[in-house]
Amino acid sequence: MAEKCLDYNKKAVFHFTDIDKYWTIHIRRGIAEVQPFAMTEPDLEIETTSFVWKEILAEIRNPVKALATGEIKVKRGGVTGFATFMGKFERN
Repeated sequence: MAEKCLDYNKKAVFHFTDIDKYWTIHIRRGIAEVQPFAMTEPDLEIETTSFVWKEILAEIRNPVKALATGEIKVKRGGVTGFATFMGKFERN
């Protein structure tokens, strides 16, 4: 991941509507920082449930289908921005 994003600096705030919690992932200089709150001035704002997000991370649910069905909503930053952000994480 680090090599892909040395010049990348973006914050994504995730709102998990089922538990009304906010988390932020801030990628900068090849490091992803995760915080259990909404950082100010995010580049991306994502809304989903914690269940849907866990299934996406576990590769049980397809994120493209979740976007198409409205299970994930990109409130700021656009779908392309979200895809670019998620593409910074390696999958084995």
